[in-house]
Amino acid sequence: MKIFDRSFDTPEQNLACDEALLERCEEANTGEILRFWEPRDYFIVLGFSNAWKDEVQKNPRSLPVLRRVSGGGTVIQGPGCLNYSLLLKIDSDASRTALKGIVSANQYIMERNRQAVESVIRKSVQIQGSTDLTVDNLKFSGNS
Repeated sequence: MKIFDRSFDTPEQNLACDEALLERCEEANTGEILRFWEPRDYFIVLGFSNAWKDEVQKNPRSLPVLRRVSGGGTVIQGPGCLNYSLLLKIDSDASRTALKGIVSANQYIMERNRQAVESVIRKSVQIQGSTDLTVDNLKFSGNS
């Protein structure tokens, strides 16, 4: 797996980087990639199929509203939000059974995230829904 720890200056550049990495992986079969990044500015990001009118009711600070190529809900991003983009090949012939489909891949990834965070904060961490992590029923991490 290749690790790519790089944050760009603008939200648009960071989202474009994720999209370019995905396209490169699909076209060139480059292997698995894990990218970490943190935005420098606040912005709102919609999941691929979210409707802007339904998701952004108020935007008093006039934050930029962008869309990512992956699914998931609408969120406000900004400094202090650690993002990761994980590109794994979904393969029905995969030797790792967990990577034979999107649902099982999400479960595989979330369980590892849960274990890693729990070992650091030394509190019980739960997976709620399919991609949220919570402590004492309070969400602190979401994935799309």
